[in-house]
Amino acid sequence: MYLLIADTVNQGVINLNSGREKMDISNKSSPISIDNHQRKNISDDHKFIPKDYKELAGNMESQFAKLMLDQMNNTVDRSEGENDSATNIYRDLLTNEQADLLSKNNDGLGLQDIVLDQIYPKKFRNQANLNAYLEQTNQRNIIAQKARNQRADLDTITINNKSESAKEITNDKYR
Repeated sequence: MYLLIADTVNQGVINLNSGREKMDISNKSSPISIDNHQRKNISDDHKFIPKDYKELAGNMESQFAKLMLDQMNNTVDRSEGENDSATNIYRDLLTNEQADLLSKNNDGLGLQDIVLDQIYPKKFRNQANLNAYLEQTNQRNIIAQKARNQRADLDTITINNKSESAKEITNDKYR
């Protein structure tokens, strides 16, 4: 029986006999880590993406991770005592936390980048487009605030009119 070890750094394969021979492979390979692989610079790629889009993509990745963890948990056989409502609530909270951790640590599962490429393509990721988006958002917020203020003014006028009508009715009643 042979054990195959893939050497990712040297792109080679080393055959080892199943414990009969001892072979020193420390010089031929290095520990496998994420740092050994080329990684794109996420901060530069996401630099000109509005915060709302990043949050949306992160939430979608978190929901996917929760769905995946729920499906994994469904494959575990549970005894009758483990299916009470308190345990289910705790398990659901734990799954939500695990999904958030999966999606936020070490750049997540990679789904966030795919979602961002769909909803905010790379050709739009520049300072001019970000400034235009922020200006539009600011204008929408100003318009929404004016509408809320007008609604509040109308509500105040309506309340005042109702209270004046109530006073008139009360005064007419006691005359």
